Amino acid sequence: MLNVIYTEFVKLKKSFMLFIILSGAAFLPIFMFVGSLSDSFGKSEHEIQWKAYVTMPQMAMFLLLSLVLFSVVTAYIFSREFTDRTASVLYSYPVSRVSIFFGKLLSVYVIIIVFYTVHFLLVFAGGILLKGELPPLTFYINHLVVNFYSMLLQLLLVPAYVLMANISRNVIVPIAITSLGAVSNMLIVNSDYFQYSPFVVPTIPLLKMMGQQVDFNVVAIIAAVTFMGGLIGSIWHFVKADFSC
Repeated sequence: MLNVIYTEFVKLKKSFMLFIILSGAAFLPIFMFVGSLSDSFGKSEHEIQWKAYVTMPQMAMFLLLSLVLFSVVTAYIFSREFTDRTASVLYSYPVSRVSIFFGKLLSVYVIIIVFYTVHFLLVFAGGILLKGELPPLTFYINHLVVNFYSMLLQLLLVPAYVLMANISRNVIVPIAITSLGAVSNMLIVNSDYFQYSPFVVPTIPLLKMMGQQVDFNVVAIIAAVTFMGGLIGSIWHFVKADFSC
């Protein structure tokens, strides 16, 4: 399995995907930093409010960007063998299909963890550069906890992306579905039904911190069903599918 993970990162290194991942993690923090810097241009002090400065890029990332970007990464890792016509070679190796599946899945998980870490550090680094001081420790810890739980919930969605990629054998279908999910998020995030959508699940910790009423039993059921359905469906497909072409 470790060989599978290593191989996946070698493939990523030879493609533009690592650049896309790091650019995606840095885009919102840099956009927020430049926007705040422009608004305070010519002033002796940069007047930023920590709550708004940190919450805005996190909301955009959890609710919109991460859905599409992580589905792209997942679909790329799981469908590249089909687009490059190397599936028959890969699955003829003396390694079980289940090991290959989990090796690829863990590769996606590592990427998501790195993405969240880079995004979190850049958001706070930009704020510190502008403000010239550290935020209150409790504020920092609260957002660290929010990001941690959001990341865990994000990981639960990945098997669903895998199932889409395996069935379609391309990146187009996962991108289309998660793009629709991102649009639906914007429509329902302020309604009473936001917690019933699996696409909103990674944003729940931030919404809760912002004062939204959340039924965690509903969220747990939605997340668990999405994870187990995606995982079981993906493993079954990996074991049963014909990879001869």
